[in-house]
Amino acid sequence: MIRIANKSDIPAMAETWKSSFRDSGEYIDFFMRNRFPSAGALIALENGQPVSQLVLLPGEMSLAGRRYAAYYLYAAATRPEYRGQGHMACLMEAAKTHAREHSVSYIALVPGEESLYGYYARFGFLKCFTYIKREFSREELSAKACEGGEIRPAGIAEITALRNACLDVGGAFLWDENAMRYAVKEHEAYRGKSICVFDCGRLCAWLLASRDGGTVYVSEFCALPAAFSCAAKALLESFGEQRFELRLRADGCDKDTIDGGMIFPVSREAEAAVRQSENSYIGLILD
Repeated sequence: MIRIANKSDIPAMAETWKSSFRDSGEYIDFFMRNRFPSAGALIALENGQPVSQLVLLPGEMSLAGRRYAAYYLYAAATRPEYRGQGHMACLMEAAKTHAREHSVSYIALVPGEESLYGYYARFGFLKCFTYIKREFSREELSAKACEGGEIRPAGIAEITALRNACLDVGGAFLWDENAMRYAVKEHEAYRGKSICVFDCGRLCAWLLASRDGGTVYVSEFCALPAAFSCAAKALLESFGEQRFELRLRADGCDKDTIDGGMIFPVSREAEAAVRQSENSYIGLILD
């Protein structure tokens, strides 16, 4: 039996999650408290007990100037003793039906490891999202930085509007304010810093950055045209490390792109639209 999850299912879902991933109980509880109420989830039952699940986070897919309702599929998990019995396959089909019934055009996901791309392809998911990594020494980043720009807090509405403005020029998965609020809160609680940069009184760049082993990793980089230099200066002011690695959206000139996720088009129209788009981007993937 498959049904939509409710609050009473949270303890069982948390146990399934913990048995499948390396996330701490504290983090799982954090997600359930702060993100689950604005998401949806499907669960598979055996003898009345949840044994498999997936979470559907609402968003939008921007393609060729149009926006389509979309889900981001997250935390797909089955309890170890129930794996290999087809529960996840049934949940995937139920998710597609759920999307059709709610006029959702796409379901996006990011496989946890390279080998899972083949697994999800079995369910009709297509490779869609890409990104690039760029590494800079402190000296190299300093050469790109400029005077000006001010680091100060910004509201979630401002951050969401900036991210959409930066990404809504091609294929991209866009998040609403609930998702952005959670992303900032989760990153600051468990990963690192959320950096907002203002220039001439307006928000011009927003970054999520963390440090590990002497390197600063920027997992989300959104900057208006010509604002890279302000963002570079903000990074240098915020961190004293000597190495920086930025995760960036790819463009048509980039040859060294990295696979960044998959998508299931719910209709033929949706499939035609996504096949015409290259270098689509998805971020804030909670990996």
